[in-house]
Amino acid sequence: MHLDGRTRLRLGTAANRLSRWLAVLFPISIAGSVFGQNYLVPPPGFQGAPAVPSMGNMNTTPPAESGQGNPQTGDQFNAPANGQPNTQPTDKATLPAEGEPSASTPLTAPMANLTQWGMLHIHERAAYQFLYSTGIHSQPGRSEDTFTHTLSPGLTLDLGPHVRLDYSPSIRFFSERNFHNTVDHGASLIGSLQYGDWSFGLSEIFSVTDEPLVQTSEQTQETTFTTGLSAGYHVNDKVTLQTGAGVSLLYQGGGTNAFLGSVTNTQPSQLSDSQTYYASENLDYAFNERISTGVGITADYAEQASGFRIVDQDLHADLAWHPDAKLNAALTVGVQHRQILTAGSSGSWNPTFTASIGYHLFDQTTLSISGNRSSAISLFQNELSDNTSAGIGLQQRLLGKFQLNLGFGYTKSDYQDTTANLKTARSDESTSYSAGLSLPFLTHCSFATFYQYTQNLSTTTGFGYSSSQVGVTLSWSH
Repeated sequence: MHLDGRTRLRLGTAANRLSRWLAVLFPISIAGSVFGQNYLVPPPGFQGAPAVPSMGNMNTTPPAESGQGNPQTGDQFNAPANGQPNTQPTDKATLPAEGEPSASTPLTAPMANLTQWGMLHIHERAAYQFLYSTGIHSQPGRSEDTFTHTLSPGLTLDLGPHVRLDYSPSIRFFSERNFHNTVDHGASLIGSLQYGDWSFGLSEIFSVTDEPLVQTSEQTQETTFTTGLSAGYHVNDKVTLQTGAGVSLLYQGGGTNAFLGSVTNTQPSQLSDSQTYYASENLDYAFNERISTGVGITADYAEQASGFRIVDQDLHADLAWHPDAKLNAALTVGVQHRQILTAGSSGSWNPTFTASIGYHLFDQTTLSISGNRSSAISLFQNELSDNTSAGIGLQQRLLGKFQLNLGFGYTKSDYQDTTANLKTARSDESTSYSAGLSLPFLTHCSFATFYQYTQNLSTTTGFGYSSSQVGVTLSWSH
């Protein structure tokens, strides 16, 4: 009986930690979201986008290994508004042991309703977003004001307790004729498995987007394929080994003649397809239920279709601290050793970090702060992109129903020319302010309204802009 309970506990821990593993062990997908920033607020539910934009909004759920209850976060409260089912954590004690079917979803159960058949659970969702935006670039130096209407249906399939398949198209209509209407696609396959002291994870993500990008100052089509694998071994109650590997492929839908101010010539810069491969190894140690630490190394190889190639090694240390139910903090600091293979330049060392703090000021009030510094291959040929960002957010429950989100974000991006000893060809500084209010109603429905202001200052003419966006979202999920 003791062994069965221990297996169930580990299964619950593995399930709760899977998303964090994917974020830590699969940095490629995170880099893609940072270096492919849209002008427009993303439609809700597409690639995990929230209905209410916010900066610095951290998940303040305590670490799974703490064994404490998980309070409902702002993201979980907003889940219906995001076009997603509420992901309130499941009680570990109710999870089935490995190899045993759940009592609530027997393998041979008859069809209970149109959305459940045995181990198969179907979750549908749909959202509509109306957005008015000013200052959106249709090409460098040319700003447009536009109304957009976005329809985002979605479908999630839970294939038993270990596999989740999700697909969401996003159909966007522009009122301004200098933008063309788009149909984006996002699909993901996430799997997890517990076997004895081993935990395994699989992530397969596919997306097609055709939106105005800050980097290019025009509507740009991108197709990405990202695959990640992870394996964790529980040496004992305190020590865990984690191994990860993955690949990310990025295909551009066409070139751009955007001039980035190259230090070596005056030719326009072109977009380039790219591919990245990586492997990582982490050693985690939990001192107790309140504090844990770890060390790790990540190595990756990236190349562009133009022939540019780079190798990075990232050494980092991690610290997670959860002293009580009010405070949750995490910090990762490291150093990246970079080698450019095609330019013949010597290696360089660059600091990296990721930090987040979530603090429950009161029962219904959460303050969150985040920061990040990272480097990756750019969307443009023969360029790297160094990015530093910080954000602060406030989430407040009002009258037991409404959720208020306030946020501020800052990002600095430096584009470095690898053919000129990494001299900065372009530098952008962006600040954003956002406010949003959401309200669930009729059990499965939600309404949200928001405002966001963004200003981007660029050293290259035509890439600076100021944009105000106001919108509303109606969503349904089942």
